Amino acid sequence: METRHFKNIIIGFGKAGRALAKSLSKNGEEALIIERDQAMYGGTCPNVGCAPSKTLIVAGQKNMNFSEAMTTKYKVREILHNAAYHGAADEALVYVMDGLARFINSKTVEVVNGENVTQVIGERIFINTGATPIIPEIEGIHEAKNVVTSEGAMELSELPKKLVIIGAGYIGLEFAGMFNKFGSEVTILEPHATFLPKEDEDISNEIYKDLVAAGVEIQLGVEIERITDSFVL
Repeated sequence: METRHFKNIIIGFGKAGRALAKSLSKNGEEALIIERDQAMYGGTCPNVGCAPSKTLIVAGQKNMNFSEAMTTKYKVREILHNAAYHGAADEALVYVMDGLARFINSKTVEVVNGENVTQVIGERIFINTGATPIIPEIEGIHEAKNVVTSEGAMELSELPKKLVIIGAGYIGLEFAGMFNKFGSEVTILEPHATFLPKEDEDISNEIYKDLVAAGVEIQLGVEIERITDSFVL
């Protein structure tokens, strides 16, 4: 098993890890970034978050069809993904290692990439692994074929005729407006009785009215019991 030594080890090639590695490099310190998924170089925003979603929103506002919008999104994502990678990896003292990291002890990380296993020892180790979507505990949600997270919704190959969004948070509302623009019949199911309760009332009222006027159905105070391939009950 190969063993390597670095002053700084950063687990996760997200925005914070990228910025930290560049800063360390400019201060004369070497930094190793470990990333388990090459598709996530740069983190959430350029790959599965704000950049692709805003690209699709603008495409919908320009009356692009869904297929054209998705093609544009992939092109934008590739540009930003490559820029994020080279923005850090091209620094003189920044190194990138692909693989799944796990701690052996407080100073040692084991990196597994297929059959290759490398031990990396660092003076300092920074954890920048990000987060995953929270899936609510609803009967059938893991078995139903047509349930996707926000990330999955931006990878759909075809525009859904009908789309049910569980939760009226800012991401859910963003996707409701976006898919509505493309022509989907959108319904939002919100467990709380108040729409956007953390926002000022005048702001939440205007957003509510705009969405309803656009044809989005909003149901508040809904208790969801079960999800099937075709229904939300």
